[in-house]
Amino acid sequence: MPWWKGCEPILETQKTLKRNKKSRTLPVILAGVVAFGGLLVYAKTVGNKIPDDQRSVQQTSGTSPNVGVESVQSAKPTENTKVTIATPRYDGSELKVDKHERVLAKGEDPYLVAINESLKTIKAVPESARAFSAKLAGDTLSVEFTPEMDKTYGTEDESALVNTLIASCEQFPTVKKLKLLVNGKSIETFGNVSLSEGLDITH
Repeated sequence: MPWWKGCEPILETQKTLKRNKKSRTLPVILAGVVAFGGLLVYAKTVGNKIPDDQRSVQQTSGTSPNVGVESVQSAKPTENTKVTIATPRYDGSELKVDKHERVLAKGEDPYLVAINESLKTIKAVPESARAFSAKLAGDTLSVEFTPEMDKTYGTEDESALVNTLIASCEQFPTVKKLKLLVNGKSIETFGNVSLSEGLDITH
């Protein structure tokens, strides 16, 4: 009998051990791959998850208007919020604007109250002339008035009206320009002062 015939049982045993080793190793490798993949998915999910307390802040800030895009921004009053009412008067030939405060009622718009209450102090302005809509786009406040507002005034009345409107808006830090509208179109003038580009508000 050839010498290698006696080694066949040993060779078969070694082959069987190798096959068993491979069969045991493969599931271990697969299990490792699955576990690693699960860790990656978990890490990605946790990394992208937004905590509930931050999600509401992000959603709110996402609705903030951009400059140049028309949107309504209400200076929502809190309890005992006050607005300044401007009252013009002439001291001889010099125009002066007095100011006093008024507490807002619940639901009142600060822009409209400030402007309308100030208009009531100017006798030349018709009682039916009032502001009924105020929209802030960027730093420009566009105010819609009833048609009675669009009229020509004398020099002193025009000066009193223009300066009172400016003084009414100076209390709002975000407002840098005031546009006066009737039926969606800019009021051109009250007499001598051009209003088509709006009034500059300084603080």
